[in-house]
Amino acid sequence: MARVMRDATVAATAEKIFAACGPSWLGDSYNHWSAAVKAWAVGATRSLPDDDRRAIVYKTQELDDALMAARRALEEEDDE
Repeated sequence: MARVMRDATVAATAEKIFAACGPSWLGDSYNHWSAAVKAWAVGATRSLPDDDRRAIVYKTQELDDALMAARRALEEEDDE
């Protein structure tokens, strides 16, 4: 099934899930975010197609990766 959600909706949903869960702190966070999105989808008013679920997971991973990269950069600055 093709994606139903718009990119802006995917991004907003990912931001809300990320804000609620915080960073995963895992090297490979796909399973963490996949579980979080599945848990969120349980309470959704409509079913979540796999393509939409994957898009939210990938967007959430992007947010997680960006935050972790920023934190690593700050730690490296402190180490210098």
